[in-house]
Amino acid sequence: MTFNVNQFKNQLTYGGARPALFQVQLSLPALADPVNNGITDATAIPAPVVERKVAFLANATSLPASKVEALDVGYFGRKVKVAGARTFEPWKITVINDEDFIIRKSMEKWLASINGHETNIRNSGATSRPADYQATAIVRQFSKGPEELAIRAYKFINLFPTEVSAIELSWDKTDELETFDVTFAYDYWVIENNNDLGVL
Repeated sequence: MTFNVNQFKNQLTYGGARPALFQVQLSLPALADPVNNGITDATAIPAPVVERKVAFLANATSLPASKVEALDVGYFGRKVKVAGARTFEPWKITVINDEDFIIRKSMEKWLASINGHETNIRNSGATSRPADYQATAIVRQFSKGPEELAIRAYKFINLFPTEVSAIELSWDKTDELETFDVTFAYDYWVIENNNDLGVL
C-alpha cells in the first residue's frame, strides 16, 4: 500500500472524535443528598444542585472498556483459549474543586452512608439494600459540529463510589485549581439510546 494522504483524509470522514468534548451526568441516590443522611452539614445543598455542578466540573474521565476474559484449557500439553466471563473495570472521574466543596461533600457523604467513619456500619435504615446506595451515571461524547450532538453515550448501572482521592496541597501551587478523583464500582454499562443524548 502506497502513501496517500487524500485516501487517509477520506477515511477520517468527520475529522476525528475529540477527547475534550464530553459531559458526565451523575444521578445521586437519596442518601448522598447533602440535605439528608451521611455527615451532618449545616451548609447542605440539594442533590439536583450537586448533579448540575458535576456536569460542569467533572473535567476528565474515560469511555469504558469492553472486556471478556480468556480462559486457558489444557489438551495434550496444548493450551487453547475459550471465552470466560465479562468483567467491568472501575470507572473514575476527575472533578474541579470549587470553594464550596459541594461535590466533594456529597461524595464523602455517599461513602459515609455506605460505611460510617466511626461506626463502621451503614447509615441506619438508609442502606439496607444495595438499591438504596447505588445510582446511575452517563458519560456522553459530543460532536464538534454546530449542532453539538451527543454521538455516543455510556450508562453505568448500579454505581457507587469506592474512593474519593486526596487533594494535594502545596505553597508552590499558585497557578492551578484543586482537583480530586472519584472512583466508582458498578455492575455493568449499556449504550444509551438516542432519546437520552441531550446536553444538560
